[in-house]
Amino acid sequence: MESAILMRANLQAKKNRPSFSHGKVCDVFCSGNLIEIGFLSGRCCNDRRGSCIMCDYGAANGIRPIQEYLVEMDRILEEAAPSVHVLLLCTNGSFLDRTQISQELFQAVLERAARSQIEWIEIETHYKDVMPKKLRQIQHLLPNKRIAIEMGLETTNPVYQSHIIMKGIDLAAYERTVALIQSFGFLAEVNIMVGLPFLSPKEQFDDAVRTMEWAFRHGCCEFSERQRNGDGWGFVYEKRRENPKNALISRYSMQYKREIVKEVVTL
Repeated sequence: MESAILMRANLQAKKNRPSFSHGKVCDVFCSGNLIEIGFLSGRCCNDRRGSCIMCDYGAANGIRPIQEYLVEMDRILEEAAPSVHVLLLCTNGSFLDRTQISQELFQAVLERAARSQIEWIEIETHYKDVMPKKLRQIQHLLPNKRIAIEMGLETTNPVYQSHIIMKGIDLAAYERTVALIQSFGFLAEVNIMVGLPFLSPKEQFDDAVRTMEWAFRHGCCEFSERQRNGDGWGFVYEKRRENPKNALISRYSMQYKREIVKEVVTL
């Protein structure tokens, strides 16, 4: 389980972290045939308790009126390229967390997704928020869509889960969640981190491969990622450029990126 001391330190560190800009309702990201809409809404339960540093995308400035989110979603979908056939619905935390995405907003967003021409709908969430009732609602609201539930896994290393990333994922419970998702005919997609802090490039690569093998054994689709600008570790790496004391971290970060690419190429 997560360390109480580390959680308190995490909460203290977050006091000085900037929140998302005022007036911003949604984040939008486009890549190829995918469009991602992130509904900026308060803080997820894990963020509030000082846990789950990997998925901590930061705090939004409160929760906006439902209609503001829907107007923005309508605008984004209207402007989306015809080639888009994957819609990823997420928030700055967990989309199935009712403290972030109310039932009313959840239903309205999925109804709009159902009316769109986009065939694939993905929902990003924390694995503990995946419940049979929610999956039944998704199945009911999106009857003619292909559906994927995307969850952060990052690593199967229990030490990193509990004391570095602080997700404290119970792999047995996670496996049951994957099976539950698949029982509804949905795809289970897991995010895997390539480049865990404090490991050598070879250790980072080996850990990612072990985690990918776990995902494949359990019938998951996997998406590999590095530290991102919005998450907790991304923030640490961003701060290195602002503080001269962190120059060593900066040099290490650039070095591991070069070395891990070199290793992958020579395998």
